[in-house]
Amino acid sequence: MKYHLMIAIPVGMVLSTLVSDLPEQTAAKSGPMCTPAVAQAEPSSEQTSEKVVPLQAPVEPEQTSPIEHKLLTLSAGQSFIAILKPFGLSDRQAYKLQKLMAPEVDLSKLPVGQKVKIEVFEGQLHSVTVATGFAQRLSISMTGEWQKRRYQLDTRPAQAVHDVAITQSLYESLIADSVPLDVVNQSITVFSHFVDFQREIHRGDALTLMYDKAILMTKDGLEQQLEQAGQLHFARLQNQGEDLAVYHHDAEGAQSGFYFADGRPAQSFLLKTPLNGARLSSKFGNRKHPILGYTRLHAGLDFGAPVGTPIFAAGNGTIKKAGWGVALVTGL
Repeated sequence: MKYHLMIAIPVGMVLSTLVSDLPEQTAAKSGPMCTPAVAQAEPSSEQTSEKVVPLQAPVEPEQTSPIEHKLLTLSAGQSFIAILKPFGLSDRQAYKLQKLMAPEVDLSKLPVGQKVKIEVFEGQLHSVTVATGFAQRLSISMTGEWQKRRYQLDTRPAQAVHDVAITQSLYESLIADSVPLDVVNQSITVFSHFVDFQREIHRGDALTLMYDKAILMTKDGLEQQLEQAGQLHFARLQNQGEDLAVYHHDAEGAQSGFYFADGRPAQSFLLKTPLNGARLSSKFGNRKHPILGYTRLHAGLDFGAPVGTPIFAAGNGTIKKAGWGVALVTGL
């Protein structure tokens, strides 16, 4: 009996030791692996407090009719008022518009090709804008109390130089070289005091011009030209070996004008030729009168030139008579 108990006690102690170690090992092995599953299964208090709100389409703001910008061009046989009629212009508005645009713009005398910029709001005219000159604009606002506004587009100053070889008349050679008409007239006026353009200009002569100009920086669709010529500052004519150079001097009063390098004024009392490219049709002296039929003194010179040739006053004076058949009569 003693022998049997002694054997049983060690066996029980071994079993109790094994059983006590088993849960700790199982917990150690399964603890880390089971923790994420438990965390996912148990929702937090923050999650359970959220409310599900159904999605709604965003509310779109009310759309208003945008202002339309249109550029119109006056065609042959079309009036200014006629091109605005399709945009709801009434006769009363047309009269008011014509009155507001005067005296800068005469709507009855606009040239073919004149551009007009308009703004249309909800099918009705909102404003009308026209060009009154280079970079000059006139705008009429037609909402509420009509308002008239004049403004100028941005320009930048520059200088231009032309070296022109004369192959025909001086006028035609300058126009062919794209010299602005205003500069052509200035150069002809300067040299007409001491050059006879009919007999003293020859093929192979050369003319150099330097002048100011303004370049348009902002374009609005109404522009007819991108540049405008200004004052002629220097002109040099190489004529049959003779070199004539003049400089423009800016000053107040009568001192402003063209001078030679030595200070002599380039202007004289009368021009040698009052127009460019002309032929002398009748000289000074006795001649048979073309209408009266008898010989009498012709106290002047007659020039013939194509239609459209610019005509200059031979000298400073006051116009006494001008009309059909009479180019110019001045009292000097």
